[in-house]
Amino acid sequence: MSPSTPHMASDEDALRESIDQDSRNAGAHYSLGYMLSHDPARVHEAEAALRTAIELEPRNPQFAYRLGLPSHENLHDFVKAETAYRRAVELAPTDPYYYGGLINLLVQQQRYAEAVALGAN
Repeated sequence: MSPSTPHMASDEDALRESIDQDSRNAGAHYSLGYMLSHDPARVHEAEAALRTAIELEPRNPQFAYRLGLPSHENLHDFVKAETAYRRAVELAPTDPYYYGGLINLLVQQQRYAEAVALGAN
C-alpha cells in the first residue's frame, strides 16, 4: 500500500530513513504516525508508529492525544480513544487543547454530564 501522493511517499521515505538511523527518535515515529493517520487504509500502521513514539516518550501529551484521534475518528474504537485522550489530559491537565477530543467523544456517546464536568475545569 503506497501513500496517496508522491509528496507523501517522499515524506514517508524520509521519516522511515530517519527512524532507521535512530530508532529512538520519538519525533520521527510521531510524525510518521501523524502522516499515516490521514490515510484511512493505514490507520493501524499509524497507531503502531504512535505507540512507539509513546513508548519512547511516555510523558508527552501530544503523542497520547494523537493516538486517540484515529481510534476515535477512523476505527470508532471509543474505549481505546477515551483511554488515549484521558492520558493526554492526565499529562497536561492545565492545557485546554487536550480536553477537546475527550469532550467530543463523550458528547458523541451522549455522556453529557461527564463532558460538562470536564468543560468546567
